[in-house]
Amino acid sequence: MKKEIILILMFALVFASCNTGKQSGNSANNNSDSGIVMSPEFIAEHSSRSAVDWAGVYKGMIPCADCEGIDVEIQLNEDNSYKMVMNYLGKNATFNDQGFFEWDETGGKVRFVVEGEGVGNWYRVGENNLLMLDADGNRIENNFPPEIYMLEKIDLDFVLINKNWKLIELNGKEISVNAESGNEVPFLSLTKDNIRVFGNTGCNNLMGYFKVESDYGDKGKLEFLQMVTTRMACRDVNYEQDFLKALEDCNNYSIINDTLSLKKDGELLAKFTGMYLQ
Repeated sequence: MKKEIILILMFALVFASCNTGKQSGNSANNNSDSGIVMSPEFIAEHSSRSAVDWAGVYKGMIPCADCEGIDVEIQLNEDNSYKMVMNYLGKNATFNDQGFFEWDETGGKVRFVVEGEGVGNWYRVGENNLLMLDADGNRIENNFPPEIYMLEKIDLDFVLINKNWKLIELNGKEISVNAESGNEVPFLSLTKDNIRVFGNTGCNNLMGYFKVESDYGDKGKLEFLQMVTTRMACRDVNYEQDFLKALEDCNNYSIINDTLSLKKDGELLAKFTGMYLQ
């Protein structure tokens, strides 16, 4: 009788041990399947919205179906307002927009709320960059690599490229635009990826190439090459040829307090100021 009881107890212990092992295995599998569960507080604290210095100006060139490319500039402000400028290169077309943006629940993406038109694409907010996504918040799927839709945050104080430079002085004379004439603001913009320069003389669009011997910082050698313009006639623009001559003669530059100076052998030719989403 004792032997039977002992055998029953041993069988019960073995069964219980096996059952516990199965439960532990199932529990481990459940943890493995579900992954690490993070609290909403943890996500909020470590999201781009909280952990990244995201406010600032972002700039980049994205593909265009029927033009040479779209020069995009986006300014994100701490009050969740934004400004956006898209220049369609080769089409003489510019899209301006401003309003407010909203964050997704993870604090890692933003999208712009366009008044009267709903919401636009999502953008993933990274360290010093924005990645354009599609309307569902996924990477854009086409023949281009996703990274081509990356906009880089720019230093507003000391940078030559990826910034619009407004002409303010030429040969020692102040340059002002007559708003009533309908003329364009004279400016330059240099892009690093394809070493291109484009802008406007105040009357005609200009484009060409540039050569720089520096790290694109606050000073260095700079030349403008193969510059061409459109051929429109405009009123009250008597400095266009001097502007083009300054670009032709330029061989170095400097940037101080967000003012770009073009020079020839140290002699000042023209001054520009950084122009952001104006």
